[in-house]
Amino acid sequence: MIKSQYDIVVVGGGPAGSSAARVAAENGASVALFHRNNEIGVPVRCAEGISRFIIEKYIGKENIKESWIATKADKCRLISPSGKKVDVHLKASGYVLNRRVFDMDLAQWAANEGAQVFTSAYVYNVEKFDDYSLIHVEQYGKQYKVKAKLVIAADGVESKIARYFGIDTQLKLGDIDSCAQVLATNIDMKSDRFDFWVSEDIAPGGYIWLFPKGENIANIGIGISGKYNGQKTAKQYLDEFLSKNFPEASILTNVLGGVPISETLESFVADGLMIVGDAARVANPVTGEGIGPALSTGTRAGKFAAKAIKENDTSAKFLKAYEKEWRKDSGRFHSFFYRMKDVVYNTSNSDLEKLADSFAGRDADTLTLTEVFKKVARNKPKLFLDVAKAFAGF
Repeated sequence: MIKSQYDIVVVGGGPAGSSAARVAAENGASVALFHRNNEIGVPVRCAEGISRFIIEKYIGKENIKESWIATKADKCRLISPSGKKVDVHLKASGYVLNRRVFDMDLAQWAANEGAQVFTSAYVYNVEKFDDYSLIHVEQYGKQYKVKAKLVIAADGVESKIARYFGIDTQLKLGDIDSCAQVLATNIDMKSDRFDFWVSEDIAPGGYIWLFPKGENIANIGIGISGKYNGQKTAKQYLDEFLSKNFPEASILTNVLGGVPISETLESFVADGLMIVGDAARVANPVTGEGIGPALSTGTRAGKFAAKAIKENDTSAKFLKAYEKEWRKDSGRFHSFFYRMKDVVYNTSNSDLEKLADSFAGRDADTLTLTEVFKKVARNKPKLFLDVAKAFAGF
């Protein structure tokens, strides 16, 4: 039953929201999590990839469940417009998750720590008062008004919660990727390797990915810059790619969506508000990867939110410590990746071919992503220097 008052209300039950709710509840706050969909983890709008290091850092190695992991990969293949292949060994291996299971378990974990989780709970308005917010929620046709000292906005790329607090969340067209993805089976692939196709013809202002989910089954998707939507849709580009490269594939699921590839919001906090995950625009601007940033913002927000409740101070000044910690640690290279995005996506097909030729014959075990991206940024001195720092360990 939805109560009339909580210390903290979290809006959104993805990895960022569930992590924030769990950590805040662990640290003694009364927490409600409102998730608008009928089921947490559905639909899966994600390629489901994450580095092993990141998930171990924010979840804890001892808490990771085998049921979360579809595959483990330590190889990466980059494919040029003409089909030349560059194989790279990943020092930091990655996981492809079962997001439906992963998200559900994170929400259950939050509930086990004391947070109340509500699905089919749509937050349609927030009124801000001096020392609390009044959250208007509808669930199964019934409307509720809930008081909270602090609101955590975890409502994704379409985020509107922050707007109720006067924060501008509008994205420029070039800072959002239009994405399409299928879960495909009956395909020729390696189950321990991530594949990426980069070409201005098949994925303008973006790339195509293949993330294995088992033997002969994978997520195959595309992200293209919103600037190119007028030519063809992401789905049309993806269908053409599949028809050419995997004509015998059977398609088990289709999903469409948008991914923010922008600079972060100018501020993640306001009086009585914290913003996490895609709502804060923390997804990696080059790759679009958002699970790691969701966990890194969500767990930190939960910690500082509980502290704010204990200290009875939910001012933006007090909450700013959450954002400062994130920017110093997880977010320190975000601006670099944003600048790198345009370099990568504006590389011509001819330059991509030259890049592939430069690595011809190299043993994958001796080639790193750092070296690849240094080549991409060779004419950008400042970016060149930042590559080694940002890709350390990959």
